[in-house]
Amino acid sequence: MMKKILYIMLITTLIVTSFTQPAFAETVVENPKDIIITQPGLNYSTSSGKVSILGASDWDYPIYMNGQKLETTAHGFFAEYVSLAAGLNNFVFVNNDKSITVAIIYKPSSSSGSSYSGTAPFDASRYLYLSGSTASYGIVKVNNASRTKDNLEGRELMVPLAKGTTARVIGEDKYFYMLSDYSFAYKSSFDAFEGAIPNNYITGISVKDNPDFNSAEVAFKMNVNALYDYYFDGNRLVLTLYGSKNVAPINLNDNKLVSKITPVTSRMYGSCAYEILLDKGSITNGVYVEFSNGEMILGFKKVPKVSDGNLNNVRIFVDAGHGGSDPGALGPMKTFGPVEKDINLEIAKAAVSYLSSKGANIITTRMDDSNVSLADRMEIVTENKPDISLSIHSNATAVSNNYDNAKGYRTYYTFELPVTGQEDAVSFISRRTAEIVGISYSNKNKSNLAMGRNLYCPSFIFEVGFMSNPDDYEWLLMEENQKVVGEAIGQATVEWFETLNTMDAYDQNSIKIFVNGEKLAFDVEPFIESRRTLVPIRRIFEAFGAVVTWDEQTQTAAVRKGNDNISFTINNNVAVINGVNEQMKVAARIVDGGRTVVPLRFLSEALGYNVEWDGVTQTIKID
Repeated sequence: MMKKILYIMLITTLIVTSFTQPAFAETVVENPKDIIITQPGLNYSTSSGKVSILGASDWDYPIYMNGQKLETTAHGFFAEYVSLAAGLNNFVFVNNDKSITVAIIYKPSSSSGSSYSGTAPFDASRYLYLSGSTASYGIVKVNNASRTKDNLEGRELMVPLAKGTTARVIGEDKYFYMLSDYSFAYKSSFDAFEGAIPNNYITGISVKDNPDFNSAEVAFKMNVNALYDYYFDGNRLVLTLYGSKNVAPINLNDNKLVSKITPVTSRMYGSCAYEILLDKGSITNGVYVEFSNGEMILGFKKVPKVSDGNLNNVRIFVDAGHGGSDPGALGPMKTFGPVEKDINLEIAKAAVSYLSSKGANIITTRMDDSNVSLADRMEIVTENKPDISLSIHSNATAVSNNYDNAKGYRTYYTFELPVTGQEDAVSFISRRTAEIVGISYSNKNKSNLAMGRNLYCPSFIFEVGFMSNPDDYEWLLMEENQKVVGEAIGQATVEWFETLNTMDAYDQNSIKIFVNGEKLAFDVEPFIESRRTLVPIRRIFEAFGAVVTWDEQTQTAAVRKGNDNISFTINNNVAVINGVNEQMKVAARIVDGGRTVVPLRFLSEALGYNVEWDGVTQTIKID
């Protein structure tokens, strides 16, 4: 009889090197003495021509599929990516004189000859309505309601909306409302109402320090919880309030962060805007918005003081994903072995133990097998406003994908916060965790996930390994590995706060450059000369996916991307673009630090990119 979880000591030592090592120190399953099929089930229908079959077997004996011996892990876990013929496909598994059949019916999907590729131009008119509307306005009923400028895949996320935000609805489709600022938000995030929203008047603005959250809070007294948006670069925040008018006196009081608040001209009719400057030399750790008692609270999180690894002043949120009736992803053992919620919990416990030993104030969603809804998890973050949010998960991929190819450690985030160094918190902690454990890691992944979607503090999700990959699953089962990963997350977090405390303040006058929505960091900062922005060539063009080469003898740099080739010579105003000489307003040259700088707009547009400049925020967007 198979038991769900049984701890068996097998070997006393383990060297953590990768997810594919054959040796193991301890396992949290016993030999099932049977064949387990986790995915896709014994009877399955699909329109995909290939699927993965995931399962486990009696590890004392080989397992065969349709007579062919399969490769398994030490614990008998296997995944096979099989091709399907139209109709019924039977896959017979035999192991230790036992057999089981997986029946998969393949129904190729019919095609009309056209499909939506996600690249159709945005057409606002299809959201505008004259009659038959379901709402005149909506009030946000969730924390951090997701919204975007274009809902055709949500490609350009905007600042999420706080619970209580009241927004006029000017259009809708099946899933989305178009709000009065022409942004889109899910209908499910709102309570809908008929009627008109009254004009909103800002009648008072005051600032005070909030020691409970280590923040400075700007309170806007108003009669409507107005729809809003903001841009923040680290020292300057520009806030826009829609359907609002400013009639407010401003009182900065004796706060220790905000230095100036100035009403500025809004770009949209019927709205008002404010520029909020922070003290020169200040560093922030996030921004929060909430509505309470006729006020909009805009809070700026300060950086907690950390020295010698002491985290007494740091509040850390640790979330063990899933739990209770929500198992998360299933591994090869199905429910006869640990599922995702179990592995997440053990890693989270190790992280909490390490961080607690350093004096941190820890906030958790669960430290046992309890069921905490996603809304409740977000509520905990909103109420506690921690200094960092760490959500721990294990990954999985669709059954139509090859389970053997989807593997390894990854992290996911939604928003980047302004940073002063070369790395933000997500990049730093993700990288250092991998280095400490000794596993491979490439880059963080951007995704609109709930536990990463707040701007109160650095927030991200660890996907430590793939439950759907036999080798990853076997690695994740090891108690020692779970402990090592959790402690590594804790150690990397401590190192981040120590690093943050040594950073120079973010320069509010520096030029910010975003490529396809990602902010770039430079070791030599961009600068303006003769009304042209010059940037280090290698950093900017490698962000485009181009190859940059340098000829020291001729002092010539070459950029190649696809069929485009651009070359230019130091102190020469002529660039050669695909064999044609073009005049540049400013010549390329070498600056202090040995970096070659070039005029950004000229070369970006030569490669077919669109370049936008915002002089107010000193921001360049390239896509």
